[in-house]
Amino acid sequence: YGNVGIGITSPDFLLDVGGTVHLRGQNGGPGLYVNETGNVGIGTTSPATNVKLDVNGDVKVGGVIRGDSNGNVIVKLGN
Repeated sequence: YGNVGIGITSPDFLLDVGGTVHLRGQNGGPGLYVNETGNVGIGTTSPATNVKLDVNGDVKVGGVIRGDSNGNVIVKLGN
């Protein structure tokens, strides 16, 4: 199978998009949004510029949330 490029002339992956990606939710509202700098919004089309992941809504985590390489901010959820 060939690779498909959108906004890119030499795709390296099955689907390779150069630019912003927006996957809409079931009702046409914001689902998953990735902007040109790589910031990700879930439930928002305007992810904050000072974070890589911006979620508008509840988040369910089934594991550990870890901080930076210095060991700062580790949150363990569940048992």
